[in-house]
Amino acid sequence: MSCWNYIEGSGVANWSRVHFTGERYNLMSSNIAESLNNALLPARGSPVVALLEFIRKMLARWFESRRKKISRTVGDIPIAVERELMKRFKGALEMSVLVVGSWDFEVVAKDGEQFHISLKQQS
Repeated sequence: MSCWNYIEGSGVANWSRVHFTGERYNLMSSNIAESLNNALLPARGSPVVALLEFIRKMLARWFESRRKKISRTVGDIPIAVERELMKRFKGALEMSVLVVGSWDFEVVAKDGEQFHISLKQQS
């Protein structure tokens, strides 16, 4: 019961993609039903056995493609996310970060502009 209370208290937008208003890691995902419906267009109207065979082959291709992609991953971060981080890394090097508290930081940009960052308040 305590697990349920924790999840309910954290807000549905924090654990359910469908209710999250932003983008996670700059990657958008659309409704799975729409994606599958679109992927099954070539087999629409086929007999059931042919449709199931089409789905089996399609999923096998997807799993193999993902397996190959994941096997190239060096650390814990997906390749697309790592590329995005590296693009932003150069700009981040031009900033200085000062620890203000256990969850609070002050970021000073190259031009002297200052920002207060609170990880706890996500601001």
